Amino acid sequence: MTKATIDDVRRTVQGICKMDVRSLDAMERIACEEFLSKEITREEWLLKLRKHSSVYASGHSPCEKVSDYCYDGSNVLKNKLKLTDKGRLYAVENAVATFRIEEILQHGTIRINQFGINTLSRLHAFVFGDIYSFAGKFRLEDIARDGSRFCPKETIKMELTKLSQGIIRGGNFALDDLGRFVQHISAVHAVLNSIHPFRDGNCRTIRLFLTILARNAGYELEYSLFDKEKQIEADRASMKGDSRFLTMMYSQITVPYEGNFIVEFADEGEILPPLDELIS
Repeated sequence: MTKATIDDVRRTVQGICKMDVRSLDAMERIACEEFLSKEITREEWLLKLRKHSSVYASGHSPCEKVSDYCYDGSNVLKNKLKLTDKGRLYAVENAVATFRIEEILQHGTIRINQFGINTLSRLHAFVFGDIYSFAGKFRLEDIARDGSRFCPKETIKMELTKLSQGIIRGGNFALDDLGRFVQHISAVHAVLNSIHPFRDGNCRTIRLFLTILARNAGYELEYSLFDKEKQIEADRASMKGDSRFLTMMYSQITVPYEGNFIVEFADEGEILPPLDELIS
């Protein structure tokens, strides 16, 4: 599949900013992702956005009510671009984040301490740092989606530490055969989804984290092979304790990795710089 270029990102942002869109629902965000990944044409993308532009449903975004992260009297997240229109913010955020994720995955090498808190924070900061001042920082308020509450803010670091220790004990899953790896990666996905450590951008950061973990173990995660609506349903089911759909998803999208992406592990105690100092 052809990767998104900076020109694709710019065209996406320009196109959405010319439209009178007040808000985007989950289906509209999926349409943006499909366009950026070249799965649909520009015309199909615009048609999907116009079709859904007036049917925003509560529950698709953690920012459903006024919070300290949002502008006063609004459910629009405060952002560095000073955008107060939810639809335009989501479009710009998605375009920029998509490009930043590709920068990491195409760079060839990433240096991390371990698959844990520091790496997750650095990835989030790199992907969303252009948009949000809270990028790379764990949320300071509790959030919920579709009636399910995510991990309380007070226990985020503790839960992530436990998860990281489990990954380390498992040798980063580097010696797993395919079946065992699918079980492990599904479990990690379910835990990370239940924690939802950041105020926004969790799903994309989790997928990036898991992709790097998979490549280090010799596997590639082809999320494009699994219907995006079903991915959302799998996440919802895992929040209710049912991870069967996540396991089914990963059994279908996990393939041998044949690229040259390298994960380097820093020495214990080594302080690593932000990723934007290493990737440009």
